[in-house]
Amino acid sequence: MTEFLKGDKVRMLRSSEEGEVVKVSGNIIEIETADGFVIPVVTADLAKVSREEEKFFRNQPVDYSKPKSAEESLFINHFKDAVSLAFEEINEMKLRPWFINHFDAEVLFVLSVKEGKVFTNMASGQCGKGEEVRLDKEFKKSEFENWSKWHLQLLVFKKEKEVSLPMQLEFSLKASKLFKEKENFGKLQRKGYVRLIDLKEKQLEEPVKGNYFEPQFLYKEKTIDLHAGSLGIQENKPDLILEQQLAAFQKEFDNAIANDLTELTVIHGVGNGVLRTKIHKQLANSEHVEWFKDAQKEKFGYGATLVHFKA
Repeated sequence: MTEFLKGDKVRMLRSSEEGEVVKVSGNIIEIETADGFVIPVVTADLAKVSREEEKFFRNQPVDYSKPKSAEESLFINHFKDAVSLAFEEINEMKLRPWFINHFDAEVLFVLSVKEGKVFTNMASGQCGKGEEVRLDKEFKKSEFENWSKWHLQLLVFKKEKEVSLPMQLEFSLKASKLFKEKENFGKLQRKGYVRLIDLKEKQLEEPVKGNYFEPQFLYKEKTIDLHAGSLGIQENKPDLILEQQLAAFQKEFDNAIANDLTELTVIHGVGNGVLRTKIHKQLANSEHVEWFKDAQKEKFGYGATLVHFKA
């Protein structure tokens, strides 16, 4: 039996979807696809994508022995003092922002933008060593023309190490330069526009005045599959299966609230509609749910519900 580890690139055997393993729970593997969805899949429906296969089938060959450019060389050899802002292209007008941490340590960050004469908070959060996080905001390309300066505050820390001094840097993101050329970024090779921010550049000695400490939460989401096979339910009686499915949903629903998730996608299937009806009734009566609706049919068919929690 193939062993899957976090970070493995995999392909679904029953579809053309590919992604990266983000969690392993027994025979259930959660993978993140290129468009940011996290999907639970049983191990029997997955195959690893080898590096050799990647090199052969990708449009651009992947050379793991040496970097493709001077910028990649900087990333590989100097992961200590840089982060990146990446803007994944959703369509011709909208962009989805990501914060990428190249430090060999965990970081806390506050990102602000200058609108007129005042810096205001754009986003803030925590990002693990070598990780990337999606920011809870979508940008319009046209908005970049209104922002003359950006401001980044950064705190780098390691467990059981002396606390480092905060870093801060002011920089520009000119639309004419940022949108000049698309590139792939991140572990899942999303396509968009990337700006490397090197913290070895001249840092500000005095704090920038402005309201940029207001917290903004990162967008957190999860997908759960309530099909009996995915949950490992062995019962044959419909009533007992339904009981265990509802218990699994309740556990995941409570965990989502406790962990401040933004959205939860519940795959309940179509069937006779009893499971869907009971779940929707609970969602409608919950004080934590802002709204819910049928999930993206292109991904999950007609058997899934998207839940959006109150902030």
